[in-house]
Amino acid sequence: MVDNSTVMKDGICLECGAKKTDGLSCYEMFGFPLVWEHKDPELYALHFWLVFCYMIQHPSNYTEEGYKHLVKSWNGRDTLRRCSRTC
Repeated sequence: MVDNSTVMKDGICLECGAKKTDGLSCYEMFGFPLVWEHKDPELYALHFWLVFCYMIQHPSNYTEEGYKHLVKSWNGRDTLRRCSRTC
């Protein structure tokens, strides 16, 4: 990660457009499900999707290489999904 901060202006995230929730930024809210999955290992099966959803909406928090890897990972999962439906 490049930076753990989320740029908020007037209580709104400049990248994803979400409003602060209980005074917490997007990044601060992102931490809650990470802790939850740490306490319940079965939830870790969804870790990729959790990180993907946050990262695709906040690309400035990650390196260009990391973002490209995310897109490549998504394309691979999409291909697998299509194949599993048609194969």
